[in-house]
Amino acid sequence: MQGSLDSAAAVPQPLGGDSDTGFALSGWAFGADRGRVVDIVAFVDDGLASSERVHLVSLPDVAAAVGDAAEWPGFVMDARADSSDVARLGFVVFALFEDGTASRLALRYLPIESDWTGRETLPVSDGRRLAVMPPLAGVFDGSVERMTFVGRQFVLVGWAADIERSERPRQIIVYRDGEYLASFGINRERPEIAQAIGRPGLRRIGFRGVLPGSAAVTAPRPNYRVFAVLARGVAVELRLDTASAPAAEDPAG
Repeated sequence: MQGSLDSAAAVPQPLGGDSDTGFALSGWAFGADRGRVVDIVAFVDDGLASSERVHLVSLPDVAAAVGDAAEWPGFVMDARADSSDVARLGFVVFALFEDGTASRLALRYLPIESDWTGRETLPVSDGRRLAVMPPLAGVFDGSVERMTFVGRQFVLVGWAADIERSERPRQIIVYRDGEYLASFGINRERPEIAQAIGRPGLRRIGFRGVLPGSAAVTAPRPNYRVFAVLARGVAVELRLDTASAPAAEDPAG
């Protein structure tokens, strides 16, 4: 199965409406041997977002791009949800297929935006708008310790943690030249860091990720920006401490 939630855009609230905000959700899904898409459902914070209309549409340009002759259904969906919940938690959207199965649609990370004061926001296609924050001692912290080639792969190694809440990040997001490049999870234990930040039980806060197409990268490292997405609804920009990194696992490990 392949699919993506490409946009969750708020629409003007009609006069006299309730506390919920209208949203127009759009994207696409393809199930291969699962049959055609029969419905799209959206949730916010484990609650079903009330749906008014779902339109399935053909996207021949996407079909041509992937070399598949089958109809490639896109969708446009009207939904209503509390706007503050969407901004913090985002939509979780599933495609339902003819064979009775359901698959969660992937998200897109959009170009970073900034307002007139210079404050930055990282928009996500599920409706979240993550405030970009620097590491803050005792609250949230982390760094990219190594950016190096391992064979033909360009590997990032580091750590991140929500210290105040004793939580690990949801995801690590990498941008290059202002555009989304890659994402990966928290997949390594770093007990020495957990001990140093005073959270010995918060061991799984390390990450190791491989950047796509990195063997051909020639741009200088300052063009990379790496963020830890926290459950509190912010994107913490991690320091690129690649010149004086503390001891960490072997990047090939």
